[in-house]
Amino acid sequence: MIDVRQFTREVTEAFVARYPERFNGSEDSVFSEDLARMMAMVAALAIEKYDRERQQ
Repeated sequence: MIDVRQFTREVTEAFVARYPERFNGSEDSVFSEDLARMMAMVAALAIEKYDRERQQ
């Protein structure tokens, strides 16, 4: 089972680092860090659910 908080933080940091121009803090920026964090959390929960179902 994965640590959702750790996974979310690591994925968010990697996403922001990979696309810094999209996170410039302005209202016109393509993404916000909150959106990136939410997307990472959804991915973590999906992986966790998949792992649980696979173990049954």
